[in-house]
Order: sequence, then structure tokens, then C-alpha cells
Amino acid sequence: MAWDDEAVTRTRFEAANDDSFGYYPQWISSGMEQLAG
Repeated sequence: MAWDDEAVTRTRFEAANDDSFGYYPQWISSGMEQLAG
């Protein structure tokens, strides 16, 4: 299950540096691949 918090997500989009949006943690990607496999 993937949890999401709209208030936290909105704050990130408003306050984070633009270059931070290119980062996606490898552990999330690996976990999704294992679930699909």
C-alpha cells in the first residue's frame, strides 16, 4: 500500500528546490518491481 498526504505533498511542491523533483529512491523502485514480479 502506498500512503499519500495531500498537505505534505502540496508543501513539498511549494517549498522544495526544483532539482529535488528528479530524485526517486531506489528502494521504492525495487519494492514496486518485487510486487509486480
